[in-house]
Amino acid sequence: MLKEILILMSQNNMTFKEISHELNISYDDLINRLEMMEHMGYIKAINEEECDRNFTCACCPLAGNKCSDTKAFQENQKAFKITAKGRKIID
Repeated sequence: MLKEILILMSQNNMTFKEISHELNISYDDLINRLEMMEHMGYIKAINEEECDRNFTCACCPLAGNKCSDTKAFQENQKAFKITAKGRKIID
């Protein structure tokens, strides 16, 4: 399922809820898997300071909002970038 998660994450503007629905797993299960994938080096959580504001990060909490909208980051939502190690899985 790791590859399937990475593929869905690479599709811009998919939320965690949409990904969990697509994979027919619970939201909490997806979050646990994402944390495992981050620990394994396939994805990297980014914070507001690391955001390049081009809305290409997987599951960007700012997707559909103006770049100046930091509410999502203030609410501790995460955005992830797929690392080079993760890209090797899906390329």
